[in-house]
Amino acid sequence: MKFIIVLFVIQSALLCQSIDSNIANLKIDRLRLENLIKSKTDSLEIVKNDLDKYIMQKKLIELKGKNSIKVVCKSKGEIRKENSMYSDILFKTEINDTLILLDYCFNEKFVKENSWLVKKDEHIGYVFESILSETEDIILFRENIIKEKQENEINFNKKKKQEYKKFLTDKFGKNIGEDLFNGYYWVGMTVEMASISLGNPNNINKTVGDWGIHEQWVYSNLYLYFENGILTSYQNSK
Repeated sequence: MKFIIVLFVIQSALLCQSIDSNIANLKIDRLRLENLIKSKTDSLEIVKNDLDKYIMQKKLIELKGKNSIKVVCKSKGEIRKENSMYSDILFKTEINDTLILLDYCFNEKFVKENSWLVKKDEHIGYVFESILSETEDIILFRENIIKEKQENEINFNKKKKQEYKKFLTDKFGKNIGEDLFNGYYWVGMTVEMASISLGNPNNINKTVGDWGIHEQWVYSNLYLYFENGILTSYQNSK
């Protein structure tokens, strides 16, 4: 009887070990498959994004290949000489008039909507976009113009910053010029350097005596103290 019980215990232990081994192997297989699925899903998403990008690029090429992008007026409006609601009216548009889109224009913050530069017969001027109907081609055309203008602005700002950094390093030397460009301040810098690095202060308190000129430059959370044009100390209120 004891032999049977021991045999049963051994068999049960072996069976449990076999089950544990199967569970471990299946977990490994599951993890491998999950990683494979994730990899395939990521690859599919990349392919989908690339496909969408190329489809949009093809549409843009087709749009740019056309002589014009036409739009229909959905309401009455005015074509104005300049991009301003107060500019002279060149032409009054009617519903279903067809205009040719030339450029998309961002308006000032106080103006609720942006404008299109358009052509109507011999007239070239600006209309608010709210009077124009929209199609997928027009939306794509507008998004591409916005993207190009944003990229041009970024590139322009980068170029101006590079030119300004070169100007500073040429004038003050590489190390000081880069520190000024990055907005640093230090004891021993001149008032000219401080104004370049930090900009003009909110206020300047000046004291003049037989010892010379003492100045306190006040920023929002910083105080600079100059003696005869040289920074001798500073106080940060952060």
